Amino acid sequence: MTETETQTQTADLLDRAAGCYLRAGEQAEAARCYHASGSYRRAASLYSQLGLHHEAADAYAAAGMTDFAVWLLAHEAGDIAGARALEPYGRPRTTVAQLRWRLALARCDVADQHSDSGPLTVLADARTYLERPAGFPDQYIEQWAVAVATSMRREDQVALLYAAGVRAGRADAADRWAAWSREVLHCELILPAKQPPTDPPRR
Repeated sequence: MTETETQTQTADLLDRAAGCYLRAGEQAEAARCYHASGSYRRAASLYSQLGLHHEAADAYAAAGMTDFAVWLLAHEAGDIAGARALEPYGRPRTTVAQLRWRLALARCDVADQHSDSGPLTVLADARTYLERPAGFPDQYIEQWAVAVATSMRREDQVALLYAAGVRAGRADAADRWAAWSREVLHCELILPAKQPPTDPPRR
C-alpha cells in the first residue's frame, strides 16, 4: 500500500469516527477527528457551533479560508492580535472572498480604534455588492457588514446596508431591516409601497 493510499484510508477511518462521535452527541471529539482527517470545513463548523472560536479559526486557516479565520478571531474571540497575525497569509482571489476579507480586517480596525475612513470605505463597497440583483448572494457579506457598522455604533450605516438589500429585491431584506429597527431603534420600520408603473401619456 502506498503512502497516499495509507493517508486516504486513515482519513476515511477518522471521518467514520467523527460520524460515530456525532451520533453520540460528542461534537468536540467529532470536530477533532474531522480536523485530523483533513475535513477542515466540517471541523470549523462544529467548533463554531460549540463557541470554540480559536479552534474554528485554526481549521478555517488550514482550509485556506483565512477570511473566516480572521473574522472569528476578531469578532467572536476578540483576539485582534491573532487575527492580524493571519493577515499576510490570506488574501483571497475571488471578488466576494476579497470583500469578506476586507470586512474582517475592517473589524480589526474598529477594535483597534483606527480611523473610521477605512471601514466606511469597505461598508460602501459592501452596499454596492448588496445592491446588485444577484440570484445567490454571499450570505456573509450583509451579516459581517452589519456587524462592522454595529461595532462602530453607526446605525445610519446599518440602515443603508439593509436598504441596499431591499433595493436589490433580496429575500427577506425588508424583514431583517424591520426586525433590527424594532430591536435597536425601538420603532417600526415603514417602507413606502412600490408604485405600479404608469403608462406614458398619449400624444
